Amino acid sequence: MLSGDLLGDDGPGFTNRSDNCFHVVSSGAGLTLDGLTVRGGNADGAAPDDFGGGLHVSSGSTVLVDCTFTDNQALRWGGGASCSGSGGDAPTIDGCDFLANAVGGPQATSAGGGGDVVNCTFVGNSVPGGRGGGLYANTATNAASVENAQVHVVPPQYFPDFKFSCIDGLSAALGGTANIAGPPLFADQNGPDNQLGNADDDLNLLLGSPCIDTGDPALPLDLDGTVTDMGALATAQDPVPPVWVDLGFALAGTPGDAVLAGSGDLSANSTVTLSLSNANPFWVVTLVMGGKPVYAWFKLGTFVPFPDVIIPQTTDGSGQASISGNWPPGVPAGFTIYSQYWIQDPGGPIGWAASNGLAATSP
Repeated sequence: MLSGDLLGDDGPGFTNRSDNCFHVVSSGAGLTLDGLTVRGGNADGAAPDDFGGGLHVSSGSTVLVDCTFTDNQALRWGGGASCSGSGGDAPTIDGCDFLANAVGGPQATSAGGGGDVVNCTFVGNSVPGGRGGGLYANTATNAASVENAQVHVVPPQYFPDFKFSCIDGLSAALGGTANIAGPPLFADQNGPDNQLGNADDDLNLLLGSPCIDTGDPALPLDLDGTVTDMGALATAQDPVPPVWVDLGFALAGTPGDAVLAGSGDLSANSTVTLSLSNANPFWVVTLVMGGKPVYAWFKLGTFVPFPDVIIPQTTDGSGQASISGNWPPGVPAGFTIYSQYWIQDPGGPIGWAASNGLAATSP
């Protein structure tokens, strides 16, 4: 199965080379394969049609982004894919999944060596008798470890830079930045038929996967607004509600709108602070707090919290006041407390002013 987008700057050719195995040739640099899915490819012909089981690319500066290669195999190497650079250009593999490819997937070679492998997942690839189960660069021998079955490189000339990737059997030998060994916790890696590499495999990440929000933080955020995930499929998470929410409804006094702000993460026994600013200096103000809002019309303004707690205070010479305490343990998640300052102020509409309302919700 082949799907996704093929983008190039000079009209690359895209041909079915053998059994569901595709060959892309581009005379120039800048070839990008975006969102490609290749499954069941088999490069079992005579050389050079014996590598790159799912895909073989002959192009400078090849980029594979958000691609998935599953259940492909090659006679020699590169069971999932083979990317051959030219003129010193190295391939880039970004946000791709390689699952259950035999012999290799991908091969990433370049006349200049190197290349980047970022935010990828290599799981369940094997080397029954070839070179490089997960990724092959230059020459290699049969895999001697789980890591080598996924990735085999030959330093120093052909040593891709691995970053923010999940690699089955990872050891310190590979190096790189922020890589993990997994398991990735796919939704259903084997699919309903319990056979790895078939079309029913579900490579979405379960909540709690170590691959979620641990991709390269320099990359754009996922659609759910979180740090990018490792691999080709981002996991949509329910948005985390903010701890502090400004509700508005300030009623201007002599200095303008008084501002109420909160700080603290509302974890058990953590310090919580409510701070008032832009009020009259050396003035009596009243903090009102409650476990529910009332949004009542009051003094030509909006009284936000139910007045469960009323605390009079005096501002300092800068018109500021604050109060701190520890958030009690045992507060259930989702509990919200509402706060607002009210101020008797001749500069208000009818002699009163108020800060904005503020909601603090226990995570």
